Amino acid sequence: MAERRTPIVDVTDPVAHPAAAAWRSLGGRRDDPVGVQILKEIDKTRAYRLSGCGPDGGNIVATRRAAAITRLETTIYEKALSRARVSRLRLHGVVDEADGTSWMFLDDAGEVRADLRRYDDRVLAGRWLGELHLDMAEQPRPDGLPDRDLDDARRTLASSRATLKSTIDRTDIDDQGRRSLEDLVGLLDAIEDGWHRVVGVVGELPATLVHADFVGKNMRLRDDGETRTLDVFDWDVAAPGSVLFELAHIAWSTVPLFRPVPDDVVARRLGILASAYAGPTAGFIDRACLMSMSSSS
Repeated sequence: MAERRTPIVDVTDPVAHPAAAAWRSLGGRRDDPVGVQILKEIDKTRAYRLSGCGPDGGNIVATRRAAAITRLETTIYEKALSRARVSRLRLHGVVDEADGTSWMFLDDAGEVRADLRRYDDRVLAGRWLGELHLDMAEQPRPDGLPDRDLDDARRTLASSRATLKSTIDRTDIDDQGRRSLEDLVGLLDAIEDGWHRVVGVVGELPATLVHADFVGKNMRLRDDGETRTLDVFDWDVAAPGSVLFELAHIAWSTVPLFRPVPDDVVARRLGILASAYAGPTAGFIDRACLMSMSSSS
């Protein structure tokens, strides 16, 4: 199991906490939480566990983010994931605040993180993603979602390269750091030069719902003794897009391809992901195609 980086902190007065107040404002028969834990209070995201107030006495996770992000995630849960076969967290409601933020309340996925270095977790994640992509490719696109298409990818490439170039000349960057940044700029230049190949590959692949941050920190495991289930959350950058972008991101971050790994290890790990993903997606995209795309990413 991967370790949590942020410690969990108990709140001294759970009933008076803003998350508990927002939960009660949903109306209906809402029990007060018997405890509130701080899961995350960084940047523009706040996340809290409300203990014992959910259906059947279960726990609820309350997140507070910009209203636009909450609307996007709500769309994903209500209009996309509800049409898929994959396991998913239940959405219990949304509460808007006057400051432009919104609360979103979901089932608590727990603290057992998926570790994609482990064979079993990698297989489970690959199969889950394959089922999602297959189901979403066959569904109409939900309204209100951005695009993760080729134009978006090229804009991201250009902005990333510009950011790296502006950082290279900073005086607080040492020579080794500067060389690393220059190598990254060179890699992005090479991708730009070969963009016609990207266009050729993506044009032959189906579009689907892309999570865009499908990594272990956004996954939790449940095990009832008979079945292991994967829950995936943090859909704030999800959108319709090509399977290529999702699969390349997974290969990059979980094999991983961003640091030296022996070729035989890369092939074995990619093979595990490709076989698991291709299992539920037969006729949609095959294993050989996955291996070719991921290894070239």
